[in-house]
Amino acid sequence: MTRPAFTIRLPEPDDAPALAAVHVRSWRETYAGMLPERFYNETAQWRRRTMWDDLLRDEAGRSAVRVAEVAGRIVGFAAANARAIRFYERNGFRADGTETVDPRLSDLRELRMVR
Repeated sequence: MTRPAFTIRLPEPDDAPALAAVHVRSWRETYAGMLPERFYNETAQWRRRTMWDDLLRDEAGRSAVRVAEVAGRIVGFAAANARAIRFYERNGFRADGTETVDPRLSDLRELRMVR
């Protein structure tokens, strides 16, 4: 089996600046032309940095996030998201009881929702 070109790990508090940069960059690439520039400027970067600082200071917050790295550089993240689950539930989806835990992805738990 070949190893992935990236690694997944739990975040550390000092990952906040890199996570903020990836967060804002992903918004820019995803929502360019749909959201005003203020969502991508230095103030947005500062707000995301503050959010990540606060989240990663807490053990429960850190445990709900996984960081993707390539060659030691953070390139992405995934986070447990109760708000997203509520969104899907409002739109007719329900958890069907199927969960996947992948040890290769730092035991990230995936919840399957179906309609």
